[in-house]
Amino acid sequence: MKRVLYFAAAPAVCLALFWRVLFTWFHTDDFDLLWLASTVHDIPTLGYAMFHPIAQGTVRVLSDRLFYLGLYSLFGVAAVPFRVVILLTWFAALALGAALGSKITGSRAAGLLGVLLWTVNKVMVTPLASAPVYEVVLCALLALAALSSRARWLDTRAPAWRASEWIFYILGFGAQESMVMYPAVATLYTWAVARRDVAKKAERAVFWLFFPAIVFVLVHAFLIPKLPTEIYRVSVDSRLPATFFMYLRMAVGPERYASRKVLLPLLAAFALWKLRRPASPEFGAALFCLGWFLLWLMPVLPLPNHITEYYLVIPLAGLAWLGGWAMIAAWRAGWIARAVMAACLALYLANAVPAIRNGTAWYLEGTSRMRLAFRGMQEAAFQHPGTIILFEGVDDDLFQMGFQENPFRLAGISRGFLAPGTEKNISVARQDLGGLSGLTISEQDALRAIENGQAHVLELERNGPPRDITHAYENSLRARPPR
Repeated sequence: MKRVLYFAAAPAVCLALFWRVLFTWFHTDDFDLLWLASTVHDIPTLGYAMFHPIAQGTVRVLSDRLFYLGLYSLFGVAAVPFRVVILLTWFAALALGAALGSKITGSRAAGLLGVLLWTVNKVMVTPLASAPVYEVVLCALLALAALSSRARWLDTRAPAWRASEWIFYILGFGAQESMVMYPAVATLYTWAVARRDVAKKAERAVFWLFFPAIVFVLVHAFLIPKLPTEIYRVSVDSRLPATFFMYLRMAVGPERYASRKVLLPLLAAFALWKLRRPASPEFGAALFCLGWFLLWLMPVLPLPNHITEYYLVIPLAGLAWLGGWAMIAAWRAGWIARAVMAACLALYLANAVPAIRNGTAWYLEGTSRMRLAFRGMQEAAFQHPGTIILFEGVDDDLFQMGFQENPFRLAGISRGFLAPGTEKNISVARQDLGGLSGLTISEQDALRAIENGQAHVLELERNGPPRDITHAYENSLRARPPR
């Protein structure tokens, strides 16, 4: 019973904080991936859907393709199954993270506190609320499963655990490209954490893990085409340190989080204290926690134009283990250290919990509007098959929630456009998706299509269901002065 409670604690806390994600609907890149899944009808279309490069040349067979294809084929355009799978994957990652953290730090309590700090972080809002970034959650699970298998193999020398490590490691390439860093992580663990019990043969065996990573990098670099966009431009230059420290600050709390000036120095002081004796096991444990953070972060450091919170999901585990370990050390050091620890924890939670609440509420509100709009699109497609649908009332928030990803085709609409003049409400449109060019129509063309019965107008209100306003809109267009 104690074991069940131990591993259930972090998922329970996570669900208490992130419950809104269960009711969050689809948005943005969901519509592209759902549409791709809807195009599968036979073996050739299945092969295309599974392996055709999309999104800057990515071929994430597990986290993008199989995830969407499987759930769409079973449940259609229903968001709840996607949310449940994401949460269950994350809960499994938390369980493995607690067990591995306990082994690294030598304290079960530190392992549990570590994953609690890991999940109570604003960084987790987008991965749990946005299915298109399921990649980081699945990759976290597979990386932890592979390393846990390595730890078991080093303890027991049972061939099954070594095979298990390889299976999870290879599967990780189907989740996210950053899995190429696993061999370095496994090497660091073998040398820093398990070094006292590892034979030379076992130490050398870890280097075989580098070969699949090298092959994957070469294939991804030279055989998979990519769109030349500035946001994903790789830049290895003087901005690397600034990017690293930006991610380091983001790992502790939201932007403009003043307590970073307290928590980061204290965590750094604790790490230096543990690193003071290179011959001690604590040195290896602290080194591994810091190395975990840096190694998993390395693939995104050369992307200074795309600094994104969810890239921190996997690296954050290293700092979280270190933080949980520091909390246990403080508890054992006396009442003064306990008071400092309690103050730091209160400071962390006072910023993290509201940020999580606000972030999940934002996703829930925005995707709820998108769901109403999509249901209106489906109804319009049913009532007026084959006609053009013009959308009135689309503001910038709703547009950013998914209109530029063309949800119309998924709803059964052959062609959809913003009502003339609506484009003035849009501040930013993704140029890699064509900008606004494919979503605009002139007043003359709109009026002509309406008069010929080839177009209908759907008004998308902020606080109500969509309404067909074709007749009223036609009259308003006729009343406008010619341009």
